[in-house]
Amino acid sequence: MLVVNIYGLWGTIYSRFWTRGKQVLSQRHRRALLRKYWLQFIFRRVKVTLVFKEMDLSGYQTALEMNKALEDQYNERPDPVIPGRAEMRAQDDFVVSASHVHMDDAEVDPAIYQKVVDRLVKKYGVDRSTIDLDSDLVHQCGIDSLGMSEEVMWIGDTFSQDIDESAKLETVRDLVAAAQGYLAEVDTSHQKAKHVLPIWNAPRKARRFPDGAQTLFQAFLMTARYQGWDAAAMADERFGVLTYRQVLERVIMFARIIQKYPEDAIGVMLPASTMATITLFAILLSGKKAVLLNWTGGQKNLDHCIKMSGVHRIFSSDVFLDKANVPLSDVTAEMIVPLENMRSQVGISGLIMGKVLARMSPMVQWYFGTKAQSGDVAVILFTSGSEKAPKGVPLSHRNILSNVKGAMSAISGAAEGRLLGFLPVFHSFGLSLVTLLCLVGGVPTLFEADPKRFKHIVRQIKKWNIQMLPGTAGLITSILDAADQVGVEYLASLDVIMTGAQKTPQSLKDRITQTFRKKFVEGYGFTEGAPLVTMTRIGEPLIGVGRSIEGTEVLVVDIEAGLPVADGVQGRILVSGPGIFAGYLAGEKVSFINVAGKRYYMPGDLGFMTNGYLTITGRESRFGKDRSGEMINYTEIEDVLASAFPPLSDESGPRVAISAGKDRTDENKDPRIMLCTIDVAITVQMANAALKDAGLHRRSFVSCRIVLAEIPMLGGGMKVAHKSLPNPDTVDESVLEVA
Repeated sequence: MLVVNIYGLWGTIYSRFWTRGKQVLSQRHRRALLRKYWLQFIFRRVKVTLVFKEMDLSGYQTALEMNKALEDQYNERPDPVIPGRAEMRAQDDFVVSASHVHMDDAEVDPAIYQKVVDRLVKKYGVDRSTIDLDSDLVHQCGIDSLGMSEEVMWIGDTFSQDIDESAKLETVRDLVAAAQGYLAEVDTSHQKAKHVLPIWNAPRKARRFPDGAQTLFQAFLMTARYQGWDAAAMADERFGVLTYRQVLERVIMFARIIQKYPEDAIGVMLPASTMATITLFAILLSGKKAVLLNWTGGQKNLDHCIKMSGVHRIFSSDVFLDKANVPLSDVTAEMIVPLENMRSQVGISGLIMGKVLARMSPMVQWYFGTKAQSGDVAVILFTSGSEKAPKGVPLSHRNILSNVKGAMSAISGAAEGRLLGFLPVFHSFGLSLVTLLCLVGGVPTLFEADPKRFKHIVRQIKKWNIQMLPGTAGLITSILDAADQVGVEYLASLDVIMTGAQKTPQSLKDRITQTFRKKFVEGYGFTEGAPLVTMTRIGEPLIGVGRSIEGTEVLVVDIEAGLPVADGVQGRILVSGPGIFAGYLAGEKVSFINVAGKRYYMPGDLGFMTNGYLTITGRESRFGKDRSGEMINYTEIEDVLASAFPPLSDESGPRVAISAGKDRTDENKDPRIMLCTIDVAITVQMANAALKDAGLHRRSFVSCRIVLAEIPMLGGGMKVAHKSLPNPDTVDESVLEVA
């Protein structure tokens, strides 16, 4: 084997000697280094030497022995780079610096510990007799940095446990802790973090929607002028607090680069963050459309959405892609433009123009020649693909602004204050009720990139004095569970919790309003509606999913006749209003219908009205008919069984789902209803007993059961991917339990 040693680079501008090990530097850090060491960087030349050496590494039995030999041969030659400084020596080169997990011996699962030891003995040739919980993984077990990555993957595959990116593995005890789930989320509150500047909690004007704005960017400018350019606009732990003026400066700098691109649509693949928001508005200011890509639905769906939208350039982040482990095809990977590289393109002229134009805000759109109208497409989102392949949904400025205005009206009873947003911009709920409620609605927003760091989110609520918390029912439940562990006092500042995107169980509503004593708001909508359609109001009864938002009409009609039905009668839900999109990309068929001369969109949901309040009963596609023509509500069946057989833990997925036959040719037979479960202990008889106890008719009973390795979920982990469930009409009978 040929070994290459590099001598002379340590301590130069190309190493991390001057940055104290920090890998990615902020502009402020770079400027500080240049001011302090500019002579070293500009005038000092160093001699770099490459030494090629042939070594036979085949005789080493363990990685520990081989690493020691590599270190010894490197240290045979001194490596002085800067006079007066100690020689550079290779030592602990493979150590992953870490903070240890605190876990007593009594908490160690003997079975898991034994599996870990067996793994170390078999893969790394470690003497079993020398291993204990405090054995060092590097020096005693010989695991290098590559091996450490393999162990992280092994723990995920073997024990189905994720490991927090901040968690670091040094000892056998750490491996066992990770396998037992202790390192799924690590408390990093003791580490250096951004300070909450006084401006964040400073008094500000009451929320006010920018009436008269024709586009999202105009709405941002109007809100910034109303609140004051030096008022806090948004924040995250990476960039700290940004004022409206600082946001505009960054938008202008970025837009000057984007404007040079020839394409009309630019892809965005970023988590909830100040940078994602700045990128979105920079694309809009440059006169282009933002294509907000969902990376959680798998490589196939991602490639499908990219091809459909005609995107050739995608703004993302190398750090994010690595941390999120986003699977990319070769074609998609070539389209990625890392934001880390974009900063270097701004240049001095960009910095100057950004600051100058930001102080001449009325001239900004004239400078860029932006001529967008309210009816023009602003962003392209994609449906979740729960029942079919994702569809492209172009949303206009008018669509989205109407939603922000409706949301602001619905939360008018909430305390004026700050919001914590963790839903990404590709999520229609995250776009309208988080990202745009921030810059358009004037609500200071703290962005959190990882929605599953529940304890961290709880701590952030207290640290940043958060009043509003929007999210899906599942994520909100996990945050409240984390608060029970961290301390409910951390949620003291919260005034209102908002849910959407999935059905909110009554138990969660009661928990929010009764146990935690917080106000509760629930919304209903769909991507094609930008997404808000109805919302409960603070101070009003929590009936169904509330009343329609301003300017939007909800109508319930008979499925067969298409005529409006009376209150309390179930029917097909129709929606009309300024938030409804004009049509799908790629010529996909749109479900519009005319009633009494007015056009309505059919979202495919069923429900009923009660004095203006809408209650959802299920999906039209999730209904069937028995041989007598009576309707069977598959959603209702699934909801009953999900309640009877809930997840085994707060962080685990569902144990049951329902799949119904659609291809039966004999009209004299009832549709076959199949129970899909991951728990072999849940039998057909147990399921039907639960359905009977819930008062469901025999037509709703399951007729067979199949045991799956897991219930397939959509990429966001919020909804069951029903199209991925086995079809009871085509599944092999030998794997079924039949009633």
